[in-house]
Amino acid sequence: MADNLMQLQRQAARRVREMQEHSRRVFEAHQGEALCEAEAPTPALPHLEAEQWLLLGLALLLMRCSGRTELVLALLYLAL
Repeated sequence: MADNLMQLQRQAARRVREMQEHSRRVFEAHQGEALCEAEAPTPALPHLEAEQWLLLGLALLLMRCSGRTELVLALLYLAL
């Protein structure tokens, strides 16, 4: 039982390191680029709460950084 727990902890630590390395590579690859170009807001924007805008923004950033589709969809679901 203890061996299984240690193995699960090692696997979790390895996955965290892999995600950190991926995030670092993506960040370094886009270091010189602007996140987005400013566009004039359209007057027909829907009225959303601040939390909804935050979730939509996070989903957009994940999409731009080739994030996992499941995470993007989950954020969009929570935003609506």
